[in-house]
Amino acid sequence: MKRSKVSLIRPIHKAMISVILMGMILAFGLSQFVPWVANGDLIAYWTSARLLATGGNPYDAEEIALLQVAQRPELAFDESISFIPSWNPPQLTILLIPLGLLAYNVAVYFWIFINVICIGFSIILCWNKFTKPFDERGFLIIFLICMTLFPTLLLIILGQITGLLLLFMMLCLYCVENRYDFFAGFFLMMMTVKPHLFYFVVILILIWAVRQRRWRIIIGMILTGLVVLLVMWVILPGWIGEYFNLLSYLSGSNESKGTFGSFMDITFGTSVFNYIALLLLPLVPAFIRLAEREGWMNTTNIALPLSLPLSPYGFGADQVLVYPTIVQIFAWIRKKEMSDRVITILVIGFFFINIGCTFLLLQRSKYYSDFWFPWFILMLFIIVKKLRRSTY
Repeated sequence: MKRSKVSLIRPIHKAMISVILMGMILAFGLSQFVPWVANGDLIAYWTSARLLATGGNPYDAEEIALLQVAQRPELAFDESISFIPSWNPPQLTILLIPLGLLAYNVAVYFWIFINVICIGFSIILCWNKFTKPFDERGFLIIFLICMTLFPTLLLIILGQITGLLLLFMMLCLYCVENRYDFFAGFFLMMMTVKPHLFYFVVILILIWAVRQRRWRIIIGMILTGLVVLLVMWVILPGWIGEYFNLLSYLSGSNESKGTFGSFMDITFGTSVFNYIALLLLPLVPAFIRLAEREGWMNTTNIALPLSLPLSPYGFGADQVLVYPTIVQIFAWIRKKEMSDRVITILVIGFFFINIGCTFLLLQRSKYYSDFWFPWFILMLFIIVKKLRRSTY
């Protein structure tokens, strides 16, 4: 009996193909017809990678400014911005060297494509965890939902790197749960590109690794860090001093919009809440027990939405990191593990919250903040989980 080739393609592979096609379409369409897309932070990442790849100094303010003005002449006339540096640790710059080898206009196309791929593949990993067998139609629905949420719009508009970090996180969790410990350590180190976002999750995983004697996770993380240091010393021997000199340009003002501390700073003029994350320390034992009981995917889907708004610094684009929590909620809804009335209320409520948040974002108010979005997702997660348990 002859079998069609289409039937040989597994649903998860179809999902990957769908993501790749979406990435290509969005990258071409946005880069061609929306000239201001990815014109935010991408220039900083591209400049650092370009300078490192071509023998320049990615931490020299003058070299950064000259290269950026050559690509975006309008920066020369912006008195509020002399240049846009990349403050991230060196593993990001090394990783993005291929991006730096591209012309800037090509890099814009490539970076939009990569962001869509990272979000899509992260959703695939999470969806495959919570839906057995893989629900292809359900994946397409949740993928399209996540692509229309305001953190995705911010991510693509700014050209941020949080989509890449989302994929690193998902790969780290996958490796931890499947005992690929050395690779888990590698991805854990790559997550520290933005340590202020993953501080709580990284601490939890490291403490758990010690308790479980999963030493290869820690060894993998340390070795990755040593390789990064070695590569940087070979390419740019004095990079440490140069890097800290660049950090001196970092503004002390809290202009972020995605944290509770920034909201309190902008609204009431107090910076004391920038350190409120310390209050999470007493919760570490409870989360360790949760990880041992329910696994790391479930634990992270609670820990990250809780800790993200308490970060000392962050923006709305960083909130793509709560997408795995949204995916898990949708997986429960998709399997109809609660009444149709409850499902309808949850879906409609979530839709209007996203519309409202996007509308407020477009107002560009000084007092606008979206720190509450991860907490809203966490509250929704707890409600759905409780209703699910009470139903079954």
